[in-house]
Amino acid sequence: MRNFRSGYITIIGVPNAGKSSLVNALVKESVSIVTAKPQTTRKRTLGILTQPNQFQMVFVDTPGIIDSDAGLNPFLKQELQASLGHVDVVIAAIAPWEFNKEEKPWAVQIAQGINKPVIYIATQSDKYVTADMINKRDTLWPQWIPSAPLKLISSVREQGLEELKDLIYSHLPEGPQYYDTDIFTPQSMRELAAETIRKHCFEQLHQEIPYGLAVVLRSFEEKKLFKIEADIMLSKDSHKGMVIGAGGQTLKQIGTRARYELEKIFGHKIFLKLHVIVKPQWLKDRNWLEELGYVATK
Repeated sequence: MRNFRSGYITIIGVPNAGKSSLVNALVKESVSIVTAKPQTTRKRTLGILTQPNQFQMVFVDTPGIIDSDAGLNPFLKQELQASLGHVDVVIAAIAPWEFNKEEKPWAVQIAQGINKPVIYIATQSDKYVTADMINKRDTLWPQWIPSAPLKLISSVREQGLEELKDLIYSHLPEGPQYYDTDIFTPQSMRELAAETIRKHCFEQLHQEIPYGLAVVLRSFEEKKLFKIEADIMLSKDSHKGMVIGAGGQTLKQIGTRARYELEKIFGHKIFLKLHVIVKPQWLKDRNWLEELGYVATK
């Protein structure tokens, strides 16, 4: 029998590289929210995969970073640096479009400066559909890092996941089991609810709105029928009508889709009530940032 191993595995990469999808696929639960919009992930999110008597892998999903100091970007950068402070393995995720450039991908540059075991993966491998794309990937990678293999991963098709888990295991130290076997994330039910609502806001709204949007729970009652009441908080008054939509239809769609997903996550019927409020300066207000968890902790 293999010795029990455990540790923290941080996944880094540019926005939309597929980090959150990978965590969800490995854990087989909806731990991190996934949308088509970049920088959906704002805070470090933990997903836990436990194989009794063998291992416990704690995956750390990190925000994708862009070169800007506007809005939440300073916090996102702090979150990334903090996630690299206490980690056993780093997974550097390279998105398909990064092989269209000559320069070394951002995740590779960061990983090469870290004194930890690094696993390099090409995410969304199901999207390499032309010979030209495959040729660029296979030509550029040996130039960027000749000594490191590149693992091909598709979270959608579950390609390469078992091999990836075996590789991670080989780098993990012997250690304790940090979380109970049936726990797949340390996030509270309130946090999962808020993040799920925010996910469906991102999916329903236009590009400009979500980055000045946050979700604040007013109440969460755990009864036979779960009752959840939440505020969708905006930074611009002009966005309120867009979130509500004509005749309240957009807000209704957000609520309906969020409720369906939360019922699957919690295994309970849910009554969900949403409000739209405007706090113009919340992105600059430390009290609001702390309440929402957007102040990096070590």
